[in-house]
Amino acid sequence: MVDKIVIIGGTGRIGSSVALFLLHFIESNLKDLNKNIRVIIAGRNKIRGNEICERIGKKTEFQAVDLNHYHTITELIQDTNLVIHTAGPFVGNAPVVLQACIDKSVPYIDICDDIGYAHRAKKYHSNAVHTGIPAITTAGIFPGIDNIIAAELIESGRSYKKMAPTPNESVEFNTYVAGSGGAGPAVLASTFKIAAKPVRIYKNNILKLRTGFTRRKRFTFPDPIGKKNLYYFDLPEVISIHEVYGVHNIISRFGTTPQIWNKMSYFSGKLMTIKRFREGDYLDRYIEMVMPYVRKLDQKVGRAVAVSVTVIGADNIKREGIYIHSDTVKATGIGVSLLALEILEGHVNPGVFYPEEAILPQYRKELLKRISLTSTFFSIDE
Repeated sequence: MVDKIVIIGGTGRIGSSVALFLLHFIESNLKDLNKNIRVIIAGRNKIRGNEICERIGKKTEFQAVDLNHYHTITELIQDTNLVIHTAGPFVGNAPVVLQACIDKSVPYIDICDDIGYAHRAKKYHSNAVHTGIPAITTAGIFPGIDNIIAAELIESGRSYKKMAPTPNESVEFNTYVAGSGGAGPAVLASTFKIAAKPVRIYKNNILKLRTGFTRRKRFTFPDPIGKKNLYYFDLPEVISIHEVYGVHNIISRFGTTPQIWNKMSYFSGKLMTIKRFREGDYLDRYIEMVMPYVRKLDQKVGRAVAVSVTVIGADNIKREGIYIHSDTVKATGIGVSLLALEILEGHVNPGVFYPEEAILPQYRKELLKRISLTSTFFSIDE
């Protein structure tokens, strides 16, 4: 029976969205879970935390946490059934929350969007297995939901003859977010840091590097999204899909509207290559300066998110999965919550996993059904 869930970074936009939807899912349709569960909104801002708790309801409470002090993390998660780590940015940081969860035998999930952090988390796999706790890294939409879609499509192309990877097999991730998607400062900072990194793709089973926000592709999503400009963008699912499935050709693109926002992201990525800008308080000041303009853009273009995963299978058949939601922040909260439910329902084995390896085939169909029911538009080829 579940008694308590801790959401670290719960005072942020994504963390509070996770709290809202996780409670809703548990109360509405989940069997064998304690409907009297408490959700701890953990963060640094007590005023903000109390406001969120008041808005979500009586089953939440705020507790302060400082991720720079390990003992405050271990005290916070004592006697907890699940920790959800949403306090980014993750780029360049150590998985101290995961380490604390393993030390205290507490299941874990995070919204990391950086493969470096994910690799550091994966080093704790044997520790998690020994302790008996399940952990998922890189949860959300992209990465997260698109990993699950890719896994289903790849395995569909291999299932009939139990095929191994073939030279023709490929995965293409195409993602669009309107404006900033309603992102807060932490997500915005993470986006700029990722934009500064070389984009990793696989071609003929060889890792290649490309420049972010270059090589424009005009991609057509279903209505109401339509045609959008997408560019090379470094996503951790490119690496994780290669590690898990050994696919020889993988590429990822991302874009937004208006077009000036794509150019701003490219420019911001260039700024991030300057050491003093990246390591000092310049980034915080820069984010503070651009946030008012970001909010104005969001009011004009909305917050929608669209993800397309196209796979040329080992059987040489093209398959596609498409996910669209009208609100990126809500969609991320839903995506993280659905993966968290897989842990709470006992569907994830002990260890540290990417989403595509955490969700076993016998549970994936039901998860995809839940994803479909909570989306604006969803389709996936058999």
